[in-house]
Amino acid sequence: MFASYNYSIIVKLILIPAYTLELQVSWLFVFLVLLELTWPGVTLTKMKRLLVRSIKWLRYPLFFTGAGNISTKKSWFIGVIALDIGRCVVSAGS
Repeated sequence: MFASYNYSIIVKLILIPAYTLELQVSWLFVFLVLLELTWPGVTLTKMKRLLVRSIKWLRYPLFFTGAGNISTKKSWFIGVIALDIGRCVVSAGS
């Protein structure tokens, strides 16, 4: 038994030099493997659902609700905000 153990160490030292880094498995990979072993197909199913939902969300048209009826208060507020942002951009540039 000890002879096979010694030979395995020798083979390991021959095949993997001492100056190389050892491979380490990340905890995320271990978690994903355990998750797949307990609940097969969960990661691909969740990824597919997420991609389908995001593509459906991107296909919806963009609506600005209430943009057609801007009151004078809103226009003054938008103007003040625009001037403030412009002032900040100019002062950051100089």
